[in-house]
Amino acid sequence: MSQWSGEAFRLAGPLFVLAWLLAWLLFTPLRRRMRRRRIVPDEPAGTPYRVFAADSDADIPAHEAVRFVLDRNRDQPDGAAATIGSWQARIEERDRIFRELGPHWDRDCGQLWPEFEAALAGTSVLVLCDQSGSMRDRIIGYGAGLRWLYAQLAGHGVSTMIAGFTTSEWQGGAPRRAWLEQGKPARPGRLCPLLYLRYAEFERQPIDEDWDAMMHPSLLRENVDGEALLWAEDRLRSHPSGRRVLVVLSDGASVDDSTLNENGRSYLERHLQKAVSEIDERQTVVLCAIGLDFRVDRYYRRATFVDDPKALPAAVLRAIGAAMMTQAIGQDKKRLVQHES
Repeated sequence: MSQWSGEAFRLAGPLFVLAWLLAWLLFTPLRRRMRRRRIVPDEPAGTPYRVFAADSDADIPAHEAVRFVLDRNRDQPDGAAATIGSWQARIEERDRIFRELGPHWDRDCGQLWPEFEAALAGTSVLVLCDQSGSMRDRIIGYGAGLRWLYAQLAGHGVSTMIAGFTTSEWQGGAPRRAWLEQGKPARPGRLCPLLYLRYAEFERQPIDEDWDAMMHPSLLRENVDGEALLWAEDRLRSHPSGRRVLVVLSDGASVDDSTLNENGRSYLERHLQKAVSEIDERQTVVLCAIGLDFRVDRYYRRATFVDDPKALPAAVLRAIGAAMMTQAIGQDKKRLVQHES
């Protein structure tokens, strides 16, 4: 055996040990991350929807929301936190788009408005906007459209509310921390703190600070659509009105990773479908949806789509008109059945 071969055999043992140690150091963290990211299988159809903890949920006027969220996340790293300068720049861009909406409204709604104005009397409208993280850039233009829409509806005496839904913390926040402290029970249900933002209310006109809050990136987090729909339905049903229309603006599926990782990928989507079905069956509120650069007809029976923020006010007005027609037809059928019986 040559001197070189003998040297190779002598070094083989230590090299093998070194390679094993390197592999262990590299792949053990990876295995841990994979375990953390493991998603449980979906539950059987019909399994009840659950909420692990709702004591961190909040329902507040929008002008209080920025301080509320920043205070709640003071000790947590928040990549969406905005400087005053960037927030102001987003507000200024929204205002620029808002000033350009007049010609679009005149062109798209000039002929529609007279025929809708009489029909809108006695109607309450709630527009509910998805404020998930994917809306970070979209919210500037669509926020301008929402403000314009409110000015037109409220200016003509239509009882109108504008609201948004998001979460107040990333990664499950306080509910997830409570779940960890309790030993991580299996399939805990919703694991995030919901946040409902009231920009304009039936009983309260908005102020500039309400609309400006919509532009703050720290308010754009996760979206739990099913519970948001039921919250909005309750708001509408508690408001005295002859007709009630709920318009949902959405740019994607219902997502909260903290919840989905522990309950299955379809957990929030199934609850959204159930909430839509329940609202439609109750028939006290007419529900319709507008997809923002995203088609929502897989979730809602009455749905349309826009890909231009300047087209939003006209799209919402048309959706309200179609919803009122649907409700009128349903009421006529109900009266006919009662008469025949």
